[in-house]
Amino acid sequence: MPSFSKTSTLLSLVAYVAAAPWGVSSPSPSPAPAPFCPAGQQEVISSNQDCNFDDISGGLTAAGAPVGVTIPQGYCGGLYFQGYQSFTAVPTELGIYGTPGVEPHSGTNDIATAPQIQMMSGQPMISVNYAGSTTKNFDLNSIYFGCEIGLENSVAAVPVGCTLSIAGYKAPGNSDNEVSEATLACSDSVQYNPTTMVGGQQMAFHTVSPDCKGLQFLTFNYVINPEEAVAGANLIGLLDDVNTTTRKCVGGSS
Repeated sequence: MPSFSKTSTLLSLVAYVAAAPWGVSSPSPSPAPAPFCPAGQQEVISSNQDCNFDDISGGLTAAGAPVGVTIPQGYCGGLYFQGYQSFTAVPTELGIYGTPGVEPHSGTNDIATAPQIQMMSGQPMISVNYAGSTTKNFDLNSIYFGCEIGLENSVAAVPVGCTLSIAGYKAPGNSDNEVSEATLACSDSVQYNPTTMVGGQQMAFHTVSPDCKGLQFLTFNYVINPEEAVAGANLIGLLDDVNTTTRKCVGGSS
């Protein structure tokens, strides 16, 4: 009768299991993420930039109304503030500001959008798309905002309640800010409710949705509270101290 060694039998079984084709294999390594910048270029991140617009000063009309100034493309880390103009606050004898009747959060300037401005430069938005841009994408972190109504070329403006809606889009390679060719990445909505319509009012602070990151463009839409609308008066939407993070690729060819 043949004899068996318990030790040799166990070693043979282990060797068989290890060599078997149905043995457990090591997982394949995950592919490395695609580089953010092309070869020869370096990513540059500018975090928590405070866009306060105080270095873009406007003037006054003969009647003392503030004059808007176009915001340069590439402002504040390489962004384009379309559909807005920068205004310098002008106190009046009544204590009501020209634009804004809502006071800037900091300094003397904020930016404003109104129907006349939108007719000239389009829907209010922040974008990385403009001639010569090297900015690849941006995050919108927080804003100060407000609303008021006023007549064109009027010195006085009155704070009003409104809803501000924000929509951010990812659209790499889309240089036209076309919503139909972009992917909606985030949406947000917030109310502005001034405590009085007399005198200067403070802006409201808003931390934007954490999904508003890595965007190519982001739109703003202001809607007045229906009960506060006044015939013949325009709604003016305001922003100040817009906190952003931008990413660029520098070096080599863009």
